[in-house]
Amino acid sequence: MVPAAGQTDRAALSVRHAPAHASSTSTSSKSDSRQGVSVSTLATENDLFSAALKAGRAGDRREAVELLDVLLSRFPNSPLKQSAESARAKLSESIPPAR
Repeated sequence: MVPAAGQTDRAALSVRHAPAHASSTSTSSKSDSRQGVSVSTLATENDLFSAALKAGRAGDRREAVELLDVLLSRFPNSPLKQSAESARAKLSESIPPAR
């Protein structure tokens, strides 16, 4: 099944397949004046945050940090920013140094 426009297949979310359907400079929502439609990026932001937490719980802390980095860079004004920064700090501390 293919997700509808603007939706993310949550099961397939990873850094390599992070949703790209939102602008990197967007805020939580923006308007498309041509169609009079408000486009929200909050679903994508939630998907990234949720996927990061899931990866962290599964023990893939590097993937979790990468997903949080994508969230923070793509959506710098996200309402999830503080939570993402906090989760990223905790996960980063628990990653063993590379050998």
